[in-house]
Amino acid sequence: MSDIFQDYLEQLTPIYGQREAQSIRRLVFAHQLETGNKGWANQVRIPAETASILQQQLERLITGEPVQYVLGQADFFGLTLAVDPSVLIPRPETEELVDWILKDMGEQPVRILDIGTGSGCIALALKAHMPQAEISGIDISPDAVNVATRNASSLGLAVNFHCRDLMHELSDKTGKRYDIIVSNPPYIARSEQESLPENVRHFEPEIALFVNDPLHFYDQLADLSLVKLEAGGRLYLEIHEQFGGQVVGLLHGKGFKAVALQQDIHGKDRMIKAHL
Repeated sequence: MSDIFQDYLEQLTPIYGQREAQSIRRLVFAHQLETGNKGWANQVRIPAETASILQQQLERLITGEPVQYVLGQADFFGLTLAVDPSVLIPRPETEELVDWILKDMGEQPVRILDIGTGSGCIALALKAHMPQAEISGIDISPDAVNVATRNASSLGLAVNFHCRDLMHELSDKTGKRYDIIVSNPPYIARSEQESLPENVRHFEPEIALFVNDPLHFYDQLADLSLVKLEAGGRLYLEIHEQFGGQVVGLLHGKGFKAVALQQDIHGKDRMIKAHL
């Protein structure tokens, strides 16, 4: 195999550590050689054109650019989604939120609204497992909506995406009502920005990450749910691990029932469910 194979490990290890460097190398080589995650491990001849592409991608990775943006795709709940710097890279914790909804709802023909949809990961994963559900996603970013729409088309999943913000939805008193509203809103305080890894704060969209007040969007989402949820409808939220109790208190104060706080696989307060 070309020296480029070893170059990846030598140049990425000081930045990411050996284990993460190996994982990144595996993803990139599997993608470029189209051999799956194991096939490239054997000694294979890399065409000059492919080696050139691999070198260009290595140069981007060295800057800290996330491998998902370099490859233009990310895996989420069994789906391969297109991603670019206009959308947040889907996280495993968000997969747990999707799993919670699926375990609660099965394949019921419910109406679902995903707010702040980004790449469409939540909406599309739900649709893939709830084909009878009617699902829509909204985002304030036109570029994000374009990414989500392309993902829906490439996956053959009938999810409608629209460029709207929360205030537009709140002002629409006559619009459609939903059985479920789900959201992974921005919840990281700007005061925490410098504490995040460089590959997050320098490359992922600030609008999808940071807020001045970590409770701001939860307050608006609660108000929207009071208007848009059917009686007995459910609100599912991903949250900042440090503000679980405050979000629970906020929802109780708005009149929600059976507010449940759920931890992720790392034992961090990460998700909330509430009934109207």
